Amino acid sequence: MFHQSETELTIGSILVQHDAVLPQQMEESLDQAARWRMPLSDVLLSKWWLREEVYRRAVACYHALPFIRLSHIRVDKSLLDPKDIDFYLAHLMMPTSRNSDHLVIALTDPGPKSLLLARQKWGSAIEFM
Repeated sequence: MFHQSETELTIGSILVQHDAVLPQQMEESLDQAARWRMPLSDVLLSKWWLREEVYRRAVACYHALPFIRLSHIRVDKSLLDPKDIDFYLAHLMMPTSRNSDHLVIALTDPGPKSLLLARQKWGSAIEFM
């Protein structure tokens, strides 16, 4: 049987606590996600029970990261490598600025796989937003 990750369950709790979805909606979504073997986010978004931005805010809250909109930040274009455009699009992450001795990376899914991939790409002297 398919089980939701602890991360998804906690994000689901954050959404319920902040009245983004009703408890019944969350319960139904968790059941459906298990039956469909899909991430909780896909079920919630497919049912139109919340906007993607609301889900992304909950993800940022879970990871103790600020929620940002790339359209509202200044990106240091000198950090962007044209050869890496496919990487940025495939993994939805990109460098945005340099903060003293750290490269700042914006990413949409700050889960373990993404964090590991970012560290493999840019090294350990990075921070996330």
